[in-house]
Amino acid sequence: MRTIVKVLRSARGRFDLRVIQFAVLGDHLHMIVEANGRESLTRGMRGLGTCLAIHLNRAFDRTGALFDDRYHARALATPLEVRRGLCYVLKNFRKHAAQQGRTIAARWIDSCSSGRNFDGWRDTEPSSSAHLDLGRLAPRTWLLTIGWRRHGEIGVDEIPGGGARPRTAMGRRGLPSRAS
Repeated sequence: MRTIVKVLRSARGRFDLRVIQFAVLGDHLHMIVEANGRESLTRGMRGLGTCLAIHLNRAFDRTGALFDDRYHARALATPLEVRRGLCYVLKNFRKHAAQQGRTIAARWIDSCSSGRNFDGWRDTEPSSSAHLDLGRLAPRTWLLTIGWRRHGEIGVDEIPGGGARPRTAMGRRGLPSRAS
């Protein structure tokens, strides 16, 4: 997580890509990003992926390809899609815990995500870590600043998809399983 945040900080404002929210999982990343079109997204993900690979290989004392050089991108076009995407990215740990029959404390926020910096929680006060620099940028688009809130802020104990299969948010990037 430290290495990924370090890379996000150094890459901030580069590659024509803005990382808005993210979650680090065992073998991949989920990200909500802003880009000025498909070409900017492709160039940005390639640049960010290269930087992540270099630094993660160094951190894991390994060499060779780290990424399979692909990502899943889905344009989030409506306020409800953006809300669902934010919930999915920031609450992915809760979805998996529920699927495994595990219970997570109601106010717990995933420390391997940008959730500590998220200002759209419905039922919690900002934490002391709300001002940590996690390498993300504030959104510029109406959908990510205001639009999604039309469907209500996100509950800390909310489970993405409410039991249904959630939609994938923009910018999923695969890491090999040995990097976990």
